[in-house]
Amino acid sequence: FISEANDIVSLITILMVDQEEKKHLFDAFEDKPDVLIFDNQYFIDRFLDVLKEDFRLLVLISMLLIFSILLVSYGRIELAIISFIPIILSWLWTVGLMGLIGIEFNIFNIIITTFIFGLGVDYSIFITSGLINRHKYGNISLTPYKMSVLLSAITTITSFGVLIFAKHPVLKSIAIVSILGITSVILITYTLLPLLFNFLISNKGKPRIMPVTLFNFTVSLNALVLFLTGSLIMTSLMPIIWVLPIKKKHKKNFVHSVICKFSWFITKANHGIKRKYINKEKLDFSKPSVIISNHQSYIDLVYLLLLSPKMIAFTNSWVYNSLFFGSIIRYADYYPVFKGLDVDFKKLEKKVKQGYSILVFPEGTRTKDGSIKRFHQGAFYIADKLNISIQPIMIHGIFECIPKSEFFLKSGTIHIKFFDKIKVKPANIEEGHTYKEQAKELTSFYRDEFEKLKKELETPKFFKKQLISQYLYKGPVLEWYLKTKIKAENNYSFYNNIVHENAKVADIGCGYGFLSLMLHYTSKNRKITGLDYDEEKIKIAKNIPHKTENLQFELVDITEEEIPDADVYIFNDVLHYIPKEIRNDILESCMDKLKQNSLIILRDADIDLRKRTFYTKYTEIQSTKIMKFNKKKYKLSYFSGQEIENLAREKGLVFNRIDQSRFTSNITYVIKKPNNEQV
Repeated sequence: FISEANDIVSLITILMVDQEEKKHLFDAFEDKPDVLIFDNQYFIDRFLDVLKEDFRLLVLISMLLIFSILLVSYGRIELAIISFIPIILSWLWTVGLMGLIGIEFNIFNIIITTFIFGLGVDYSIFITSGLINRHKYGNISLTPYKMSVLLSAITTITSFGVLIFAKHPVLKSIAIVSILGITSVILITYTLLPLLFNFLISNKGKPRIMPVTLFNFTVSLNALVLFLTGSLIMTSLMPIIWVLPIKKKHKKNFVHSVICKFSWFITKANHGIKRKYINKEKLDFSKPSVIISNHQSYIDLVYLLLLSPKMIAFTNSWVYNSLFFGSIIRYADYYPVFKGLDVDFKKLEKKVKQGYSILVFPEGTRTKDGSIKRFHQGAFYIADKLNISIQPIMIHGIFECIPKSEFFLKSGTIHIKFFDKIKVKPANIEEGHTYKEQAKELTSFYRDEFEKLKKELETPKFFKKQLISQYLYKGPVLEWYLKTKIKAENNYSFYNNIVHENAKVADIGCGYGFLSLMLHYTSKNRKITGLDYDEEKIKIAKNIPHKTENLQFELVDITEEEIPDADVYIFNDVLHYIPKEIRNDILESCMDKLKQNSLIILRDADIDLRKRTFYTKYTEIQSTKIMKFNKKKYKLSYFSGQEIENLAREKGLVFNRIDQSRFTSNITYVIKKPNNEQV
């Protein structure tokens, strides 16, 4: 074919060349600039190379975009990670299987693998949503979610899998890749995703006291790595310490100093855990003593060993014989209590003469629920035989950071309180002085002091994180709403201060149960019943993992059913959802039930404060119509605080008005019988 244009003549011809001879043809014309060769196969190969390069970049961008969407959708990086892991693994598994059976990437396989990647995203999101709903409501089955995913997978595999009967190799490869990829996605999503989610919220089939978060996981891993690394380094140095030509006494003192400093370092490395001392001036290491402490966690020992290098501890068999740090423990002369108190007792006498105190946990084991267990007599026996005093120490807060059933550290504050030394009375059966009686007395002392310390420290602020943890992984909106409410309510401190610790409480319009749960945390003796007519909220409240029989939630519409008897009635932002006639009947009924040490706590908008009520109405529109946190049965009916006061005065009740809001017109009213002491 000859063409001529603009004084340029082009000669075009078609050559039929065997695949093996193409290279010779290209080489023959390589030095001829006026010759151009167009080869379809070359352009296809080059196109595939470019496509593969761009494909890797597009996959990376897609993964980052998908992870960002998961993070925004779920509101928790932990959920985004566990949803993303099956997506990545199924992708790698598919590509790996393709490599094993010799299927190369072509334009069709690239399209199919991208499609499979998208299905992995869909299936992972679908199963995660089912897991969240089950965790949120408690009685949701995963079967419908899994069945929907399975039907989708079967349909897709059937559609593409039929191509396996095609004669063309490309069509067969499409079928094989589809079958392998979708099967991989199903297997990993069905098995791994529920395991990862359950790992976050439960331990050995039981709900965790606080779910695992990325922060807690990182802190725990960091502490574990530091501890094991330090232990291994020290253990590896032990042979050198043994053979050093230094007095054994000095070498042992050095080891004890290292243990003390290392314990201090470990506690400092536990970010998020604060340590505070109470009455530390009572701690006396000028003379040896038997140091006793309640046993809340396996890290108790670390927080006590940092107090002084002149201390040895009683140890159990697995610590004494540990491969990681057993040689250090044995060299430091820690006492193997599992062998009995009379075995090697002379070693204890020797250590005491050298100025060492002995650390003992008289409960013998870690507490399961945070309470003080019965003390054994061993500490008194040792103190008497060695003629030394007992130094009582009390630990609070470690159980909340890492209880016996848990492995992951949680952030919190640890308080260590010190008491005056106690002189042990020698055992004399005739006079009634026994170690058992002294142990019983000290157990009672510890329990009383521990209750006093709990009342002082376990404020609503102390339980804030534990309250939030009960609603983690139940949806970002609920978690955001909870944090907003807690901040606005100052952790519900006002209600905790005014409600007696043994009161019977009816929290009317309890919603998701935030206030009820906080009152339950601050006093387990309160009998609290949360009432609400919103079925979804009651389902969520009932599914709080850690509550006792003293906290119950019931689906009750107070406009149609009678409110149960209680010492304290709480109407928190609920009465403006009820028409005036019904509202007054409800209030009068509660007022008639008031008796000694009973009261009504009512908070609602005062329509007399017009400017501030405008903001209140705006927030209610947000809550009921836009965000839909609250469901309304009737038209919102705001009222005057004077109405409530007049109603209370008519009943001969004491009326207190408390204005704690800066922007809204929400006023708190406390109503009780005259001359009543504050509950």
